[in-house]
Amino acid sequence: MSIHSSIQDHEFPMERFYTYFDVTRQGYAKMKTKFKNQSELMKKVVREIENYRSKIDRRAGSRTLYHNLTIKEKYRIGVTKFEQLVKEWGLSLAPMRVKVVTTQSCLQSWNYTNLSNGLTLKDINQLVVGDITYVSILEKRYFLFCLIDVFSSRIVGHHIGKRMRAKEAVQALKVCIKLRGENQLKNFIHHTDGGRQYFSKAYQLIIKETLDARISVAENCLANAYAEQRNSIFKTPSYTNNKFE
Repeated sequence: MSIHSSIQDHEFPMERFYTYFDVTRQGYAKMKTKFKNQSELMKKVVREIENYRSKIDRRAGSRTLYHNLTIKEKYRIGVTKFEQLVKEWGLSLAPMRVKVVTTQSCLQSWNYTNLSNGLTLKDINQLVVGDITYVSILEKRYFLFCLIDVFSSRIVGHHIGKRMRAKEAVQALKVCIKLRGENQLKNFIHHTDGGRQYFSKAYQLIIKETLDARISVAENCLANAYAEQRNSIFKTPSYTNNKFE
């Protein structure tokens, strides 16, 4: 199109360019019309995206925008095509620079292995995975302790606080015991990423003495993917419009 618009400067017949790029005159005209229509459509979409990000969620990704702006219903565009257009028009989000370390491993965790690998679950209370993430409430950061029963995919223990102490981890564990029952949790597998909160004296006293649990530790975050994926649901939308203190 740029070659065609500058024909008065280069004065070469367009047929030579059509031959070089292996397109016909009709093919060029068809692509030009398609590009023009797409440009007009994207101008409307861009306005909607900018308005949504400025007023609702400045970190909304293409998949979130696609569903919340009802792109399919309005413009008859599939989600894959929409994501491609968002990238082509320079609307993709820059990577987040926020990094909060929620896992501080301890020497005690090195004594345990991953018992969840290849495990077949037949009922609830067999495998409970734990992890810590952060969320924001009124522009302040809080830490969320979660315990999840993998078989039922239910959050069975939770506690939110301003600090990442063993005290908060114990509170989440007590919620789990109250919900599922001490006798029902006997000898269950307690799987975490090896965070020091889970190996404190207070936490281990309940895990070992009260519940007689089998302790499982992930080699890395990928080996605790179930808890990581669940916590990302809370974390990702929560910090998008907040400035942390």
